[in-house]
Amino acid sequence: PFADPEMFIKTLRDGNGHPVNPGRQEDAYDFLTRLQEHLEGQLVGQSSEKIFSKMFSVKMSQEIECRNGHSKATAQEPEPVLQ
Repeated sequence: PFADPEMFIKTLRDGNGHPVNPGRQEDAYDFLTRLQEHLEGQLVGQSSEKIFSKMFSVKMSQEIECRNGHSKATAQEPEPVLQ
């Protein structure tokens, strides 16, 4: 089945509260963040309220190595892709 996104797009707002222009190119990260906030706003009070924060995360890895190569430290932390 085909789903027409027109009604959904009309509910999205840009950072200034204006309707999103679907023909205008914008930063993908900013758009995804606003989309996540919009969708999670519709889920407030439900068990799936933070579903996007749980689903979209990455592990940041940091490795520090001594100049002489004898010592190395590694740390990994989960970081949300979308806040």
